[in-house]
Amino acid sequence: MYAERRLLETKFERAIRGSQHIAVFGDSGNGKTWLYQKVLKDRKCPYILVDLSVAKTSGLDNAFRNSLDSPYGWEPSSKSDDLSGGIALGVGANRTKGTQYTFADKPPFEKLMDEMSKKGTRQKFIVFDNLESVVDNPEIIEQLTAYILRLDNPKFVASGVRFLFVGVVSNIRALLSGGANAGTISNRIFELPEVKRLSPFEAETVLRTGLLDLLKVDFGDEEDIVIQSCKYYSGRSAQHIHEIGLNIGFVAEDHDWEIGWLEVADAILDWSLSSLQGHAAAVRARLNKKETRVQRRNQVLYVIAKHANDYFSVGEIDAAIRKEFPDNTQVAQLGIDQILKGLAQGKMPILERDSTTNRFRFSHPKLRIAIRHVLHRDDEGGVTENTDLAKVDFS
Repeated sequence: MYAERRLLETKFERAIRGSQHIAVFGDSGNGKTWLYQKVLKDRKCPYILVDLSVAKTSGLDNAFRNSLDSPYGWEPSSKSDDLSGGIALGVGANRTKGTQYTFADKPPFEKLMDEMSKKGTRQKFIVFDNLESVVDNPEIIEQLTAYILRLDNPKFVASGVRFLFVGVVSNIRALLSGGANAGTISNRIFELPEVKRLSPFEAETVLRTGLLDLLKVDFGDEEDIVIQSCKYYSGRSAQHIHEIGLNIGFVAEDHDWEIGWLEVADAILDWSLSSLQGHAAAVRARLNKKETRVQRRNQVLYVIAKHANDYFSVGEIDAAIRKEFPDNTQVAQLGIDQILKGLAQGKMPILERDSTTNRFRFSHPKLRIAIRHVLHRDDEGGVTENTDLAKVDFS
């Protein structure tokens, strides 16, 4: 199911009507592919997908070839249709049809442009997906910027082809503008706002539409806790909401479409075991030792996973800790700054720190979800490991 993203869709559609190349970025699973496929389809814009993960291992030319219908070999260049040996009007004539071929020796990019030029509209795109695959490969980045400039050639301008760059990396325009032609490249790319995780309303819409309206699952009087918990344990990631919803659908099918929280919890746990193992291990490696009196790092992990926005500051987390754990935060300094910096260090960092703004974010979106699965509030108000999936307290 597609979750409508009106602001992003409007900006995207207006960018298509412009003349610049377009960049779409956001964390994995947030719906970037959903978005560009939906908008390009609605605008009737043909496109060809170039997977840059292929370029990482095999070079950009091979990534282009993988996108071509006929990357190698002989191609038809002309046809002939002759009549011979017959009388007037061809009665009794022998009709000979022939096709002449030429060997396809054009560079793969030019072949790609030839294919695109046949698609007939003025708004069409070569989509470079998985840009994060080549972010640390300056040679490929330089080649991409060269192709941006090359599209200004009158030979290609007439085709109406533009580039659409898609990736996890933020500030794609700055990445592609890092060389000698920085100003020139930057002026040629329009970057959409970040494709973030679904809003609470968008996530709830997808869940209620899929589980209640389409599958007609009956959760009884636990319907609200099921929907809210699915939002929480999926982190409102578009991909993970669908995966969890699918698991719940399978369980509901086995129970004649009537299930409650216990069955839903099992379905979510089953999903987490297959999807979060590596990230859950990274979280457990950062927990306080059980004998630690005030497990402040556990508290910080719990709070940033439950309450923090996509980007958050030391002050915001300090205030959230004091509100969540009032009984053991009656001191002037909680050391939140050092804890957050520590979580952004090491071989498997939980967080990333923006040196310009001093704000933090999760180094991978699954880490927020993994913390929610690993930690919960216990009966004494502390933070402990989840041995069973807990109902979430939304008060």
